[in-house]
Amino acid sequence: PAVPLAPDGGELEASPHLGAEPTDWEPPQALHTIVLSFVGDCMIASFKGKTGPKTFNGVAETVAPSHFFSGVYDIFSSDDFTVGNCENVFTDRPLTEVYKNYSPAYWYKSPTKNAQVFTAGSVEAVSVSNNHSGDYGTAGAEDTKKALEEAGVLWGDSDHPVIFEKYGVKIAVYMTGMWGEYRTVALSGKLAELEKISDYQIIYYHGGTERKYEPDAWRMRASRKLIDAGADLVIGNHPHVLQPIETYHGADIVYSLGNFIFGGSPT
Repeated sequence: PAVPLAPDGGELEASPHLGAEPTDWEPPQALHTIVLSFVGDCMIASFKGKTGPKTFNGVAETVAPSHFFSGVYDIFSSDDFTVGNCENVFTDRPLTEVYKNYSPAYWYKSPTKNAQVFTAGSVEAVSVSNNHSGDYGTAGAEDTKKALEEAGVLWGDSDHPVIFEKYGVKIAVYMTGMWGEYRTVALSGKLAELEKISDYQIIYYHGGTERKYEPDAWRMRASRKLIDAGADLVIGNHPHVLQPIETYHGADIVYSLGNFIFGGSPT
């Protein structure tokens, strides 16, 4: 029979307790670390696509795509996967803004070439499940997905989870909206589906009250229910400001990552 080897490559000495030829020894498994970076709202656009000198779109005409994430590029390029929320439309068509029955209301769009800002910043995937992906209707939403795909950026929404894989480990990131506690029923079902095809499940959702530094009570209840349903990590965005981090039953909940890159000033 083959002689078992110790981790240093030498032969194992026989143990008086195990007998002369130990047969139940297994080599130690290699340990790997997978690093994911999550950031909050990324508005790679201007209000109604404006191009003035103080707008995002205007500045983007004068600098390289790598400019916007240059301060964090070393972090994003050295991790395994970076995820953000793409809160704007990418389109080259003169699309009309959709009607919104509230005020103030905002619409954000950018030329499709600006999707390269994510690529140049080493952002691998973005969510398009938010309240601005539909600013220019179905056509704008489809243009956005196409622009991201052509830039080599994965996108996710309520119908399309993003699954990362490294070292044989599959990590599902489900990007969705959560505008009420009622959504936990559907999301719990989705988690059950994702558990069948992945090893770790992360919920990255859009919802909550804007500019409020404490999470809504319903969001706290809903986020905890998602952990109870099997989520390994829950991350919120949309409030545009930072909110607390909580560890619940051994899993982390980040209630809001706030804005990360926000080119949406209406001026």
